[in-house]
Amino acid sequence: MSQIGLVALSAIPLILSCNTHSLSTFSTSYPHSHSTVAEQNIAPDKKTASDQKATHDQEKIIGDNDLTPVSENGENLPEALRPLIAAIGQVSIGCTATHIGNGLVLTAGHCILTSPRSGPTYCRGVAVVWGNYPGSTGQTVSKCREVVFRNYTSASDIALIRVENPPKSFIPLDLKTGSSSLALPRSNITMLSFPRMRPLEWSQECEMSEYKEKKFLHSCDTEPGSSGAALIDTTTLKIIGVHGGASDELNYGSFLDDLQFHWKEK
Repeated sequence: MSQIGLVALSAIPLILSCNTHSLSTFSTSYPHSHSTVAEQNIAPDKKTASDQKATHDQEKIIGDNDLTPVSENGENLPEALRPLIAAIGQVSIGCTATHIGNGLVLTAGHCILTSPRSGPTYCRGVAVVWGNYPGSTGQTVSKCREVVFRNYTSASDIALIRVENPPKSFIPLDLKTGSSSLALPRSNITMLSFPRMRPLEWSQECEMSEYKEKKFLHSCDTEPGSSGAALIDTTTLKIIGVHGGASDELNYGSFLDDLQFHWKEK
């Protein structure tokens, strides 16, 4: 992993790394209001599910490719990360997601397609597959019940859905504490994802190089399919944010502050 200098966040074009999604440039304005389900789409407001499909895909490897297939039961991972692999799932549209407990699943906002006709909580057809790694006791499928929160704007790209039949494993997330308060430019973050929908792979250790308000840059290697993966502090095992896509120099992610603000207001 090469050392990359700081990059001005306000000037970077951003490209989503969901397996079937991409975005060439973010809008410069976004709504600030929060509804019962925060449904904040990139302008124009009449964007439909078909409009949200990818126009192109891009991987972002920083220096050498450090993506490493997870071995049987995570034996090649640091011991602290091994219990987490069963909490990482594949979203049916081609993204990565994380079970945070009680059937709540965290991913990127662009990974959950919506339509003005169906309403902001509708997620029929969305499913998450768990257990796609060597040594798994078997794969299970969780169907989405509702979209609890979705933000897909120039400033933030996160979603929280509620599923049926969730896995027993989860990575705890305090929904009342903003994740940006946990983050300083640091080198001890990591990510588990499904690049190009291959079985689970590990980014190895990488760094957060700069952050501004609700988003940040990071050097974890990704490919299409990595969108929505949780970026995890390797020391505390806390989720710092969600991977969204690639920029010119680095990858980018979103802090969870909007989600946590919405949760406090409930």
